[in-house]
Amino acid sequence: MTKLSTRLAALAFAATIVSALSMPARAADVSEVCRTSPHRTGGAASEAPDVCAVIETATGTGNTRLLDLRAAVDELAAAADRADFVLLGEIHDNPSHHRIRGQLILAIAARRAKTQRPPPGLVLEHIRADQALALVGFRTVDKVQRRTVDDLFKALDWGKSGWPDAGLFRPMLSAALDAEWPLLHGNLTREAIRSVARGGTAALDADEAKRLGLDVGLGNDSEKDLLDELVESHCGLMPRTALAALADAQRYRDAYMAAQLVDAAKTYDGAVLLAGNGHVRADRGVPWHLKRMAPDKRMLVVTFAQASAEHAETLSYVQRGSDGRPVADYVMVTPRVERPDPCEAMRKRFSAPKQ
Repeated sequence: MTKLSTRLAALAFAATIVSALSMPARAADVSEVCRTSPHRTGGAASEAPDVCAVIETATGTGNTRLLDLRAAVDELAAAADRADFVLLGEIHDNPSHHRIRGQLILAIAARRAKTQRPPPGLVLEHIRADQALALVGFRTVDKVQRRTVDDLFKALDWGKSGWPDAGLFRPMLSAALDAEWPLLHGNLTREAIRSVARGGTAALDADEAKRLGLDVGLGNDSEKDLLDELVESHCGLMPRTALAALADAQRYRDAYMAAQLVDAAKTYDGAVLLAGNGHVRADRGVPWHLKRMAPDKRMLVVTFAQASAEHAETLSYVQRGSDGRPVADYVMVTPRVERPDPCEAMRKRFSAPKQ
């Protein structure tokens, strides 16, 4: 057994122990666990579970089922092993989502080690194109001298990245470094996103727009759904017409991430994406573009939902597109993170008199 295989075997065993401690024993208990457990914001196993339910949506058959939580990580890792592209969503400020994805990375890596499969490329929404050089420098040094996740945060100047506190992302990035997965940027520069958010896809070079498939629309229903989501996320304070360019910017980012996955799979044994739920949804996010760019490749999409009193029925967490199909292959339901109402602050900003 190689040095990496030995380390992965140990890490996989540790991940299994953590999973057993942080998940309830039976799927039938999941609703009660999410209702009665305190919201978890730390990392101690004695606190609320990270996972309340795992739902397989069976996108091919239309049937859904609850997974046994004790075997959920292994089942997801097995499904990931059969896919060329694995897309793992998140709600950015929910620490449970990052811990769970750290466990999944270790479980996938352990399965690959058993069959001596090389690692996939790990594409992250959280790393921009203008940070790619710093990332290359980090990987180059890491091959000679083992680097820590703190070294990675420093190389990326995480404190100025605009993402939540680095501590939230530590579990998944530590797992990736331990598994020796190559880290790759998945996001555009701020300037590139800002340009399209102001001027729409017309701001793009025609060849770039064609390369990314942005010369083809999502379809009326999906485009309407995307605009509806943007209107809601802006608390209904901005008209739909003002958000059309933002929708183009969202599509631009999705198409770019899809292209990064395709490129990564040419170098590595498949590719894994870590990005927000909105980016990984199958009906209009990165998978929509992947189907056009790499139609012969297999995908696995996992999204995350936060438990809510509004959804007492576990299967109601399966989100569906305008065509009625689930937008993910699996949905992981976790405790929610309590946060201030963002619309309250936005309403104050919009109503404040201009100086």
